[in-house]
Amino acid sequence: MSGVIAAAGISAAAGIGAAAMSAGKGGGGGGGGQGQVQQQQLPEWINNGLMQNYGAATRYSYDMPGPYEGQRVANLSPEMQNLIAQQYGNVGSTNNFYDTALAQTNALSGFQMNPLSVQRLANTDLSAYMNPYSGAVINPAIAQMEQARRQALMQVGDQATQAKAFGGSRQGVAEGVTNAQSEMQKGSLVGNLLNQNWQQAVAGATGDITRDYAMQQQNQANRLLGAQFQAQMANQYGALAGSRQQNFLSGIEAAMRGQTIGYQNQQAQLDAAKALYEEQRMDPIQRIQLRQSFLTGNPAANAGTSYGSGPATSSNPFLTGISGASATAGLLGTLGKDGLWGGGSSRPTGPTIDQEIANWSNYATPGAKTW
Repeated sequence: MSGVIAAAGISAAAGIGAAAMSAGKGGGGGGGGQGQVQQQQLPEWINNGLMQNYGAATRYSYDMPGPYEGQRVANLSPEMQNLIAQQYGNVGSTNNFYDTALAQTNALSGFQMNPLSVQRLANTDLSAYMNPYSGAVINPAIAQMEQARRQALMQVGDQATQAKAFGGSRQGVAEGVTNAQSEMQKGSLVGNLLNQNWQQAVAGATGDITRDYAMQQQNQANRLLGAQFQAQMANQYGALAGSRQQNFLSGIEAAMRGQTIGYQNQQAQLDAAKALYEEQRMDPIQRIQLRQSFLTGNPAANAGTSYGSGPATSSNPFLTGISGASATAGLLGTLGKDGLWGGGSSRPTGPTIDQEIANWSNYATPGAKTW
């Protein structure tokens, strides 16, 4: 504002000087041809008010507080710093779990089922399946049959002796029949026993072949189930790692939201403190702007009073300044940006703005001063 009022004063001085010079030059020319000059003058109370505003703005430019030097950005709380550190430290924490799951999966990627081997009875050695006690059964039975044969031959001989035919053909035929029957019985007994032993050996071998094939099938099924179980465990291992990570992040995010509310509240308090400082800092300027708008917007400031003087025509320089009333009021806002108002160690002092307002009220109060 000081610059605006000073500019208006300079314009006024220049206008008055130009009028005086014009009058002087006209008088030096012989005093002929001088006319009546019409000039407008501001009312005294407006002129005084403008000068008071200029004085108040000048004094406040020395006393105006400088830029806000308080804290502008809220500090991170220790809890929030700890949460941020936990997030940073958690980066890559589940890589080992995923690497383990990947290794298990890769190990199962080449899984193959072994072919089943089929054993045939024709290629099987049945000696191991034969009853080792067959001889213990056959030999005594043969011995008993041999003894029975001899007893039968003795009976044939006794009968031939009694018939007085001992050594005859009839005795030979009877002994031949006895021997043949005995050998047939021996052969039948041995054949039956060997056949039973063979059948038992075949049954034993067949059972082993069947059980071996079934066991191979079961082993294949077990290996497949084992591979499937390992694959499920690898998937579950990775899923648990991901779930653990997600749970951790969810907890961190919930805690961060709570801390963010506190941070925002602290920042709002800092912003409010800065806004209050700016309001208090700019309040005197707003008061001066209010008075200036009243002065420059008053119809009397644009009309003024006319009086006659000198040969030249001029106008009141202040009217030129206040013809741009809106511009003048707008420029008052730049006081806060004036380099002289940024503060300093030593500044001239003067009446406070409240005192200036009180002085101005002397002009605004009826009876206090004649306008």
